Amino acid sequence: MRTAALALFAAMAASSAVSAAPSLSITAVYEARLVIKVADLRTDQVATADGYKVGARLTTIGALGVIKPQAILAQAGGGVADGAPAPSVYAQTEKNKRRVTRYAAGAGPRSVADPLTQLLRAALQPGDGSPCVGAVPVYDGRQRYDLTLSPAGGGSLTGPPAHFGLIHPLACRLGFHPISGFSGGPPKKNPFVRADPVATFAFEPRAGVWVMIDVAVPTLVGTGHIALTAVHIDGAKPVFGKPAPAAAPKPRRRR
Repeated sequence: MRTAALALFAAMAASSAVSAAPSLSITAVYEARLVIKVADLRTDQVATADGYKVGARLTTIGALGVIKPQAILAQAGGGVADGAPAPSVYAQTEKNKRRVTRYAAGAGPRSVADPLTQLLRAALQPGDGSPCVGAVPVYDGRQRYDLTLSPAGGGSLTGPPAHFGLIHPLACRLGFHPISGFSGGPPKKNPFVRADPVATFAFEPRAGVWVMIDVAVPTLVGTGHIALTAVHIDGAKPVFGKPAPAAAPKPRRRR
């Protein structure tokens, strides 16, 4: 789960250009804790009616930052296909090594995508739906795996998220299913992790989007959390692929 979690919860740098002024912009800040604070995470998502860019930056801090310093930068961008984000490029930088992956154009809403695009697809689910979208196929340029977001009941709004105007918290159990690209074969179950992580989302009604507010990871020394500490949202969810309104006909001049 480590590789998928690091890829899924990485932070923003500038990515591929979006052709129009953004109609939706979300910046979220998280802190990761396991007994003590171990990492900072920032994510940025920008979307218009015809494209998007997303990114994330994860940095270890404190004792973990001294023992195992790490900074992961991930970014993705693309267009729209069948009313959903469709990736064209994904880049990930770790330990001064940059990996760039390109995707075929025209993929549908359930197609293989990078982890950041899949997170955006979940965030853009309708308010009367759920971000727990089931199995989603992921390819990050090296490894191919499925993430399963299964309904796990209602969540709770406590701490900072209780003050962000969010409603209807829902929990999704995260399953990780390796398929290919793992050196030495599929990874073995981590004995330190006691159960599947659970991600909790809450709905922001003004913008019409789901915001991830927590990821809880049960371990042998307690439950670790990636918890939302701040969020800034501008605009509202775009209607993907909606054509521009036709220009009004010019009045005919009388002779």
